[in-house]
Amino acid sequence: MNTFDLFNKVEDLDPELEAHFNKSHGFPCIQHPLVYSMMHSPQMNAVVNYQLKHKKEAVEKAKKEKNWNSYVFLHERAYRVNALSGIVQFIKTKQYWELLASVWVDSENIFQNEELWNKLLCVSLPGTMMNKGEAKKLDHMPDEFEIYRGYSISNRWKGLSWTIKKDKALWFATRFKRPNETAKLAYGTIKKEDVIAYLESRQESEIVVFPGKIKNLKKEIIVDAVLKEKENN
Repeated sequence: MNTFDLFNKVEDLDPELEAHFNKSHGFPCIQHPLVYSMMHSPQMNAVVNYQLKHKKEAVEKAKKEKNWNSYVFLHERAYRVNALSGIVQFIKTKQYWELLASVWVDSENIFQNEELWNKLLCVSLPGTMMNKGEAKKLDHMPDEFEIYRGYSISNRWKGLSWTIKKDKALWFATRFKRPNETAKLAYGTIKKEDVIAYLESRQESEIVVFPGKIKNLKKEIIVDAVLKEKENN
């Protein structure tokens, strides 16, 4: 059945999807681990019901075949870390860290699942999230160096994701800043031995680290003059 036929088919919404029906920014939507439908309308019920049925079949097939990459990425982005958490015991060492890195890079809001990320980053398996090039670059960094994190929500400095580039941190400080929020910069020093990973795939010169390991931590408000200069450059 093609999409056109599904749009012309009248169906009630699957109860499993109904349980994940809510509103986002005032618009009706479905946010199920396997199916997202933004600005959902009843005319789309048959489409999302079809998607759910076939996504569930694909997930079960991937699990049976131990295709863990497909299993995780069949889930919607916001649920991929949860999917990974549920199959940790089945994954071989090297593949675990490679898949963890892929999910990390794909994630947009690490802070929303920070407790779970803390758990996954502490799995006692040998290996690393870094590829060979990233590991080599980290190896050539000083034994101790400065890292930065931009934020605009109170206490968000405590995150796991930092950068060695101040300009990139400034960009993050204003990326989602609302009019009533203040752009801020946190910075401090980190020992190379305490770095979990150095990642370049998002061109962010990203340092993954537990914030408790950061020394000489300072926080400051980014004044308008700095922001204007950054925009002009």
